[in-house]
Amino acid sequence: LLRGLRFEGASGARRTLLRAVEQLTCATAHVVVAVGPSLADAAVRAGVVPAGRVVVIGDGSSNGVDPELFQPPTDAQRTDARVMAGLPAATGGGPVIGFVGRLAAAKGVECLDAAYQLLAEQVPGVRLLLIGGTEPDATAVRARLVARPGVRALGSVDDPLLRYAALDVL
Repeated sequence: LLRGLRFEGASGARRTLLRAVEQLTCATAHVVVAVGPSLADAAVRAGVVPAGRVVVIGDGSSNGVDPELFQPPTDAQRTDARVMAGLPAATGGGPVIGFVGRLAAAKGVECLDAAYQLLAEQVPGVRLLLIGGTEPDATAVRARLVARPGVRALGSVDDPLLRYAALDVL
C-alpha cells in the first residue's frame, strides 16, 4: 500500500536512500496499491513503480472512518482528553485545532504556522495541539509554533485516538 513518497520532502543522501527503498519495495511487489490517483501518477513519474504495476481502488483512499469508533465526545470525555493533552479543561471559548502526523516540510507545516498565527490574532482563546514526531526539516517551524501562546506539542504518542476528543477541529 503506497500512502506517500517519503523521499519527496528529503534532500541529499537521505533523499537518495529513501527513494531507493521506495523503488526496491515497489519492485518486489506484484501490485502496488496507491491511495489516490495523484500519488499513483507521482510514483510513476518519479520512476518508483512502472505504470502497469500501480493501481488505485475506486476513487482512492484506504482511510475509511469507523463511525462506531469516532463518536462525538461527551463534555466529560472532552475535559479528560484536554487535561491528558496538557491543555486547560476549559479553553476560554476558543476552539482547539489539531494536527496529527509527522511535522515535515512536505506536509505544509509552514502553512500551518502562518494559518495559526492569523487565527491567533482573530480568534480569542484558540489553541493548537500537535500530535506526532518532527522531521529535521521542520524543527525550526516546530520551535516557532511551540513558542506561540496556545500551542502544545505532544510528539509521537502510542494512541492518538485518545487525544481526538480534545479537538474541535482536526
